[in-house]
Amino acid sequence: HEMNYHVRVDAETSYSFLSRPGVFGYGFYDEGARALTEVMELETGQRVLDLGCGVGTNGILAARQVGPTGFVAFADSNVRAIALAELNAQAIGLTSYQTVATHTLTEWPDASFDVVLANPPYYAHGSIIRLFIERSKALLRTGGTLYLVTKQVHAAEPIMLEHFPEPTLFENRGYVIFRTQKV
Repeated sequence: HEMNYHVRVDAETSYSFLSRPGVFGYGFYDEGARALTEVMELETGQRVLDLGCGVGTNGILAARQVGPTGFVAFADSNVRAIALAELNAQAIGLTSYQTVATHTLTEWPDASFDVVLANPPYYAHGSIIRLFIERSKALLRTGGTLYLVTKQVHAAEPIMLEHFPEPTLFENRGYVIFRTQKV
């Protein structure tokens, strides 16, 4: 039951993503992920972590922006998702990336990334949102940026404010995206 779906990147470019049952975003580009990628601002050469990567759409779109001198790590607790992120990254031709199946997000040293793109599962307990925010703070370099997309603002905001000062909130496509920097 594999399904491919396409994501229009710009007027000339469309990427195809392989998806399978049991992985978030099976058969479609999630609107929350789309909302996040529409507001993210990345620079050439940055190191990006796609946290809760699913099939890898956010990280692959980020890789396009950070270019060949950048790096993208894909992280998810779902082994099937990591396998698909790996296949999709290879199919697009990414060369500077890593895929990691993890429940703890402790596989990288602190201050390893310039940007974290976080898409926590909406159905999950608030402990996953907390894990994503706390580990993002540790994994970001000083001045690094966290983007977190959610519909659970009431659950995410107090945790965000514990760890990051003055996040900016964007509303896009019915989702809220927090953007904040590590000081």
